[in-house]
Amino acid sequence: MAVRFRYAQVLRVVEESPGTQIIEARIEDDGGEPVPVRAFHDASLLGPLAPGDRVALNTSARRLGLGTGGVDFVAWVAGRCPPDPEPGGHIVKLRYTPLQRPVPAVEEAGHPLREAYLAAEQEGLRGRPVVVLELHSQLPAACAGAVAAGARRAVLVQSEAGALPVAFSRLVPRLKALGWLAGVVSAGHAYGGDLEAVSYPSALLAAAAAGADVILAGPGPGIAGTGTRYGHSAVEQAWLLDTAAALDGRPVACLRLSGADARPRHRPVSHHTLTVLELARSGAWLPLPLPGKGSGPQGAALLAEARRRLLSLPSAARHGLVEVDAGPAAALLEEAGIPLESMGRRAAEDPILFLAAAAAGVLAGRLARTAAA
Repeated sequence: MAVRFRYAQVLRVVEESPGTQIIEARIEDDGGEPVPVRAFHDASLLGPLAPGDRVALNTSARRLGLGTGGVDFVAWVAGRCPPDPEPGGHIVKLRYTPLQRPVPAVEEAGHPLREAYLAAEQEGLRGRPVVVLELHSQLPAACAGAVAAGARRAVLVQSEAGALPVAFSRLVPRLKALGWLAGVVSAGHAYGGDLEAVSYPSALLAAAAAGADVILAGPGPGIAGTGTRYGHSAVEQAWLLDTAAALDGRPVACLRLSGADARPRHRPVSHHTLTVLELARSGAWLPLPLPGKGSGPQGAALLAEARRRLLSLPSAARHGLVEVDAGPAAALLEEAGIPLESMGRRAAEDPILFLAAAAAGVLAGRLARTAAA
């Protein structure tokens, strides 16, 4: 299906943050009565919008009824070009699309962090834990776990599997404000992080060069899945786990667990996770949360079944299953008041999904202390 565009007039700016606006606009030519819609606008590409501006919206995702990304996006502004940007780097992201943009990549000569990056290329990750996420919604719990276990500086490597603009995340600014997340490296065609990197290996090394003792790696909001064994975004977890191991890091797989997903293939341990662990050639830590009062009435049974399935994998011998108390991280999350939600379900509806992410963070925090010793 071709991309679907509609012209609209900006009514108001609903939310605004550096480089990003959420606007309300009235579509002019969608058939029937004009109705207001909300749209995401990347002002770093097209400049800020104001009421009265006429814009073209990409309405394809809303028409498909997609989840996280099922909103309209501003594609261009009618009648004007944005102001010329400040000079950037020479590495182009979103290459060969109308929105290709040069960025100052950390690997480039002249970048302020290049010398530290080159040192990291020689030294590798030196035992740093790398928590590999499948879902962006796992990020707050993983960060809380790392902080609860004593991590000093956590850095996120945002991959290409979900939203490409870092600014699309509502979680990243909150986690930075809490001091749980020190920064973001946008890898590949993801863009807008505190640091830009050309590839996944260089992004992990850039996080180390930026002083991370815990590295979290995973997608921005929104992923793709088809119900098939390999046709889903989560397969990148395998490459990231292997890359972390190859760079002398300690890979930690954030398990996708659920007791409430309507699809049996995601209960109690997702087929995405099982496929990733078969694809990964290196061994990874598999932190499983201990059952407790926060795991729900069926928590113990669900976690026992998840444990059984993980240990029955043909690849089980090369991975390390470890049970982790995620309670301190859960308490930290409750105190911070961060709303946890994934696939439309809140933490109270599907607690083991978030406890698994918290357990991964706790284990990473512990591993970081031993790496620094």
